[in-house]
Amino acid sequence: MVAKSRKYAGVAGSYQSLTNSAPVVSNRSYADTGFENVVVSNDAGDHKTPNAFQLNRTRVTGGMYSGQYVSAPNSGTIVNGLCPSPIYDARTAGAPTFSVPGDLTSKLFAQANPFRPEILLPVFLFELKDLPDMIRQLGRFNIAKKAGNPPKPGDSRLPAQMWLSGNFGWAPLVSDLAKMIGFADSLAKREKEFDQIFSNGGMTRKVTLYETERPASFTYTASIGNLNVSVNGPGTDSIKVWGTVKVKPAPAPSGSPIRKPPPQEVAKALLGLNSASVPANIWEALPWSWLIDYFYNVGSFLQAHAGGRVVTLDSACVMTHTIRSCRSRAVQGPMDKDGHRLSCSSGELMAEQKLRTPVFNPSLPSFRMSPLSGHQLSILGSLAVTRWRP
Repeated sequence: MVAKSRKYAGVAGSYQSLTNSAPVVSNRSYADTGFENVVVSNDAGDHKTPNAFQLNRTRVTGGMYSGQYVSAPNSGTIVNGLCPSPIYDARTAGAPTFSVPGDLTSKLFAQANPFRPEILLPVFLFELKDLPDMIRQLGRFNIAKKAGNPPKPGDSRLPAQMWLSGNFGWAPLVSDLAKMIGFADSLAKREKEFDQIFSNGGMTRKVTLYETERPASFTYTASIGNLNVSVNGPGTDSIKVWGTVKVKPAPAPSGSPIRKPPPQEVAKALLGLNSASVPANIWEALPWSWLIDYFYNVGSFLQAHAGGRVVTLDSACVMTHTIRSCRSRAVQGPMDKDGHRLSCSSGELMAEQKLRTPVFNPSLPSFRMSPLSGHQLSILGSLAVTRWRP
């Protein structure tokens, strides 16, 4: 294990509060304006094993008081040069935390698998039987929209039905047709991927797993004299998660190297026509499997384990990068009788964490911990409308 850390240079200052007696001097001193700590762990002792890695960094800049405000000979505040504002009290705030759920790990291995299908052709052909009903429903929807035509029984649910039809009928159909039109390009890219795997003894695949950004959630407020300073935004928490997997040719039982799959085998894999894609085809053809995939990553799990014995997926790790950024606005107090005022420059707090963790291909589907998206919630809402009986 290797660890190193450092502290950023500190800041200090003071201000005088004028009273009828002697002025009271208040000191604000911070030995550091942040820190950086890096830990690299390689307990396995093998440089080919992904190292566990963690970086924590916090830094505060700006946010300094200056000036003076004297309302009467013995009443007011005088800043001695520059004095740190309350944003420095927040320097111990850490970056947002994020635990990588198991479904993202399955997604990593599924997207890194070179045998992943571009389209499940048997499922596509099976679902073509619904095309006449989709066209008929689209006609009903267009007729109901025309002025002067009273809605027929059940037409009040047509918008919800059309939304479901668009998501589960037309959108997959158009997407599959587009993939079939671009199949030659997809095949060429996948063959190039196999070339890199088998000619170089393997390749590293990088997959983006999750990204989000949300408002930061903390507040600090303090004052010097008649000047209030608040550290409450604008601020953001950002989270990015990605992963890498080493894809290598699997050794044959005899010890001889396995040869690269011929183009026809690669084409079958892309179309979901190889034996490894049978479970995925059956799963996608089952009714309501899409709803189960909202909560359990069965689809990704099946794709992650569809590589057969031709390649191995190992030396995988997930990197999480989280940042909390918050700023205090520049503020100025009112002028005193001599035209002086207290002011505070803008400041910024940046808390950052990078975390790299070795992961392994899950042996079972896992519960999805990430929340449902707005698109998924709209589908569930439309489904509830179509099932509702007045």
